[in-house]
Amino acid sequence: AATAAPPVASAAVPATASEPTATRSAGRPVSYFNEGYPGRNSQGFAWCGAWAVRHLRPEVALTQTWSQNEPWTHDMAGLSFARAITLADLVRRPGGVPVLLTAAPVFADRPDAEVHRRRNVDLVRGAARQGMPILDLDALWGTGSVPNGYRPEFGVGDGMHPSNEGCHAAAL
Repeated sequence: AATAAPPVASAAVPATASEPTATRSAGRPVSYFNEGYPGRNSQGFAWCGAWAVRHLRPEVALTQTWSQNEPWTHDMAGLSFARAITLADLVRRPGGVPVLLTAAPVFADRPDAEVHRRRNVDLVRGAARQGMPILDLDALWGTGSVPNGYRPEFGVGDGMHPSNEGCHAAAL
């Protein structure tokens, strides 16, 4: 039986549309480091992200915490999250605001992998409880079922990628 996941508040997603956030300022350009290129894993993502942070000095950086291009295991959930935290520290050093993204709800049909994706989501939500801004794509795009999958309006139908509507909702 499917069970609903509890909603999670995020420092990067305001409770109301009128509340200001670090990511909603016209004077704060956002850079997004996407590790979704073929073959790119969280190590390659972190290296490229570190180069971009050092050279571009983004004021706000949205950082994925897991790559789709590596094993979905217990250990990799922690390692990928640690790499994202290291990148977040690099963003903070010159005064930027890091925003961590939870892993998207991609394993509705793979409960064996979903348990490890959930660990990653829990690590990111734990960082939010400590004050780290996050964008909770799991809560935003997901059905809330266990295992979680994309809501029909937010996925393109392949179980891995968000639709334009999903991206728009995340940008708000």
